[in-house]
Amino acid sequence: MQLLADEFSEEIKLQYAAQSEMREDWAKWLRLYRARSEWETKNYPLQHSSNVVVALAATYVDQVVAKIMPAIFQPQPLWIVNELNRKTAPAAKPYERWLDWNRQNTWDEYRCVKPFVQDVVKLGTGIIYNDWRTETVYRYDDKTRQTVQSGFRRGPRPAWVPREDFLIPIGFNDIQTAPWVAHRIWTSWDQLERWAHQGIITNLDKLKGHSDDENQLRLERRKNHEVMADGSGDDRFGIWSPYYVWFNRDLDKDGWPESYVMLLHTEESAILRLQANPSPTATRPYTSARFIEVEGEFDGIGIPEQVEPLQEEASVIHNQRRDRSHLANIVMYKGSATGNLPNTIRPESGKVIKVLDKNDLQEFHPSSNVSEQEFEEQSVIRFAELRVGLNDPGLGKATSPVGRAAATTIMALMQEGTRRFDLNVSDIRAALTEQGHQITELWQVYGLPEPEEAGSPEQVLDEDDAVIVRQLLGMPVSLRGLIAIQLNISTAAVNREVEKQSNMQLIQLGNQYLQQVLQLAMAVANPQIPPPIKEVIVKGVQGTDKLMTRLYQSYNSFDLETTLVGDLFAEMAQQVQQQPMLPPPQPQPGQTQGKPQGQNPLAGLMGGAGNGGGPKGPLQ
Repeated sequence: MQLLADEFSEEIKLQYAAQSEMREDWAKWLRLYRARSEWETKNYPLQHSSNVVVALAATYVDQVVAKIMPAIFQPQPLWIVNELNRKTAPAAKPYERWLDWNRQNTWDEYRCVKPFVQDVVKLGTGIIYNDWRTETVYRYDDKTRQTVQSGFRRGPRPAWVPREDFLIPIGFNDIQTAPWVAHRIWTSWDQLERWAHQGIITNLDKLKGHSDDENQLRLERRKNHEVMADGSGDDRFGIWSPYYVWFNRDLDKDGWPESYVMLLHTEESAILRLQANPSPTATRPYTSARFIEVEGEFDGIGIPEQVEPLQEEASVIHNQRRDRSHLANIVMYKGSATGNLPNTIRPESGKVIKVLDKNDLQEFHPSSNVSEQEFEEQSVIRFAELRVGLNDPGLGKATSPVGRAAATTIMALMQEGTRRFDLNVSDIRAALTEQGHQITELWQVYGLPEPEEAGSPEQVLDEDDAVIVRQLLGMPVSLRGLIAIQLNISTAAVNREVEKQSNMQLIQLGNQYLQQVLQLAMAVANPQIPPPIKEVIVKGVQGTDKLMTRLYQSYNSFDLETTLVGDLFAEMAQQVQQQPMLPPPQPQPGQTQGKPQGQNPLAGLMGGAGNGGGPKGPLQ
């Protein structure tokens, strides 16, 4: 155990030092986002020159985050569960309802996802740790003067991991295949004592009196938190930073490197906890996403890195324009060197200045305004918008000539603009989809609440659905090949107006399809139409279903079981053929035999005029 602690303590310190340049970059991106200048005061080209930073990075980051968060959380439920085989089909939708109930009541998914998305957009990479919580809640009873148990918490606890607190060996870009990964947690001495009391950690005596110093980047993140981590005062109020380390090692010497996790304090080389990876698939409980992926690297590119040179250029032009305006408003005087004028002349009402010649005193302006600089600044901002992939409609602005365009044209432009947005969101979608699978595995590993506990399937679902969900999560095998969990997030129809128009078009397509199918159903049910013709009708409806499926999928609509009726149409035609042929109706007295004139049973089917005819459809 001590050899393991020493080995990983040295390795983590080595990798941490190797990523020092990246940490400097992250601090720079955060400074760009906050639009902070590198100098407190600026004395060039004159004293107290303009020192404004044009906040392009913050403008674009906030806009993109404001688009991503509603796209994730407005569709309900958050995760869609679909079956992948008949065995798990009955449990898919009940588990979907129970998963969404837990997401709303057991943990705060929004609080976990928002800083994760902000890290993705700001720094280029975001990470989520899917933890499990099992802890007893205690309180002190004044009457009995004893600590008594007052509750129990158990369930998933996803948490955002700041990028500067996550370590992956340089050269590896996949969390699951790297030799090891680690993330640092920051906690208090009181929390460490609670974990030790519950038996979660051991070896606590080695940490007593030795709190850890926070690095500059961490202090920048926590600038509003007052901590005493420098050893001054009572060290009990310091902060401790052990690492969760996930690694593979053949500790039992059977030839196969098993997957383990340990809580390691690197400064004291002390292992506080060590256990095997509890996941049935040996999955490390992390999900990551990148804003713009860089081939072969773990970290991506965020918006501040994209617009850094353009933000600096826009800031320089903006400050030059302000300094020039300031100089243009300064009034100075030039006078003859041989005259008797004083060294300093200030304008004053009623003052008379006597000069020998009118040219001895002249007004002088050190600079003049240049209108072209404002155009140059706007050009740089336009380049930045193109680099990020935002346009005026995406920023909520309608400029000429778009402002005078038709509504359908603006919606088409907005829908085209979402293509770049979809590219950036795809990695976040994959990460949160993986999170749904990992949370499902947590229930498989640690078990479900007892039926009488709050939050159990029996307390949330119907009795039959609760039994099915308990059976599903009680299976000892991985559920990844049995059910499909997908984040319920829109892509191309992120804009609400575009989505509304798309849904209206789908309703029109559905109505036309239904009218056509009803007409053809009457023809199939008609005993006077020959069976070969009915077979042609069935084939045509099934072919139309395939085309309609492709059409609906182009609208990102995939739930078509209740919309298309090709299979049901074929069953109906088969049932009609199996029914005995009824004798033709006998003519009543005074009627002539034969088919009534002007009534063609195939007239409506073939799209012609006459009784039974209807609107033309895709089968014509």
